Amino acid sequence: MEAGWNPVQKGKFVSMGVISDGSYGTPPDVIYSFPVTIGPDRKWKIVQGLQINDFSQGKMKVTGDELLQEREEALSVCQD
Repeated sequence: MEAGWNPVQKGKFVSMGVISDGSYGTPPDVIYSFPVTIGPDRKWKIVQGLQINDFSQGKMKVTGDELLQEREEALSVCQD
């Protein structure tokens, strides 16, 4: 069963695209997929402190850089 907005069992988490707060070295203020818990109140919280190996950290950096570039491109066409 998918978690969706249902509470996540204690000690478990799901992956969800949410607004980055800079966790795990990601650029803030872009939509990024994070491990999250969802409480009974349906509020999500990014899981902190997971170990990320160097290979994965490098891939996350590339993805973050691409998201920043895409955001800049999208905003450039919105300006007068």
